[in-house]
Amino acid sequence: MTTNISETSIDGQSSIPSTNEKSSHLAFLDWMKFLGMALIVWGHTGGEALIDPTRLFNAKQLGVAFFVFALGFTLARETRPRWQVCFNRIFPVVLVGFVIAVIISVISYCLTGNIRESDFLPFMLGANVLFDFFPANPTTWYIGTYIHIILLWGVLLSRIKISLPMLLICLPVEILLRAVLMNYAGNFIAYTLITNWITALMLGMYIGQFQQTKPKFAYSGFIYGIALIAILTAWTLLIRDEWLLEGFPFQRFNLSNETVALLLSSTAISALYLIVTWFVYLITKELGQLSFVQFLARNTLFVFIVHMPLVYALAPIYYPYVPYPIVRAPINQLLFFLLPALASELLFRLIPLKRIRDWLYQKILKILAPTRP
Repeated sequence: MTTNISETSIDGQSSIPSTNEKSSHLAFLDWMKFLGMALIVWGHTGGEALIDPTRLFNAKQLGVAFFVFALGFTLARETRPRWQVCFNRIFPVVLVGFVIAVIISVISYCLTGNIRESDFLPFMLGANVLFDFFPANPTTWYIGTYIHIILLWGVLLSRIKISLPMLLICLPVEILLRAVLMNYAGNFIAYTLITNWITALMLGMYIGQFQQTKPKFAYSGFIYGIALIAILTAWTLLIRDEWLLEGFPFQRFNLSNETVALLLSSTAISALYLIVTWFVYLITKELGQLSFVQFLARNTLFVFIVHMPLVYALAPIYYPYVPYPIVRAPINQLLFFLLPALASELLFRLIPLKRIRDWLYQKILKILAPTRP
């Protein structure tokens, strides 16, 4: 099957990974990307006004965790040369992100005189993660973190096999580093650095090393779904507002001992990331391929980058006429997920980005290793 950029999701890779299964397509990857993007849009458009199941952070962060897990899964199954993989994954994310940043910058300068220079920091090898602020287009922070993940895989993780003991070591390290960064570097750096997502990445790689099998008992996905709802409901009911201190993108527990509060908060954040991601994997693993979900999943790169500028432009226009969050929620998914996905599908059917990527990669190879006479 020919893969063009319309088949590329936010992880910069085709929704159709290379696998050893009889089917070359693992439907759960599409489902996780689809649900991840829907959560990100939901969180960015005030979804917590309806329900707030992940107190300590906005539920959109679970969407990022889903993508990081899926990224780790597909990286673990790569058989191509590692630097070709790195180039193939980084190229569309950086190129599409940079072009859109330039377009938004020109529009912003014409309207306000502001070129929004912070939007370009992620393309400077992820320099944005070193500063305690978001880019003007908030979601583009992930581009910098994504580059760091891919380079870490290329330099180190592609050479090793992820084991269960490694996961068990990684988790407390993630918790400790997040707590330290929250205290000394600020919430934003603690949020955007690769250390905030490393266990989700490693879990995805660990699972990706194994042959995917069907569940051993019927209706297991339904049972896992009930369990996940029960866990999130219990968390929502048990955690009270007065127990938390306000913060962004993390809150923390309001305890007299600040060190304990930081460690407990960081532990709860990692637990929510991993528990929800794991259960969603178990649930979606049972789901079959659905064309609509596959379509949305393969267009998440474009949606991820453009949906926040669309929110800024359109939400103030229609929000006053639709005051109820429960009515706005499906409209938001239509305006900021489905419509950009349609635009992405049309645009990248016209632009042969895969051919451009492969042509450029071959040119780079010839420069680095010229053919000898």
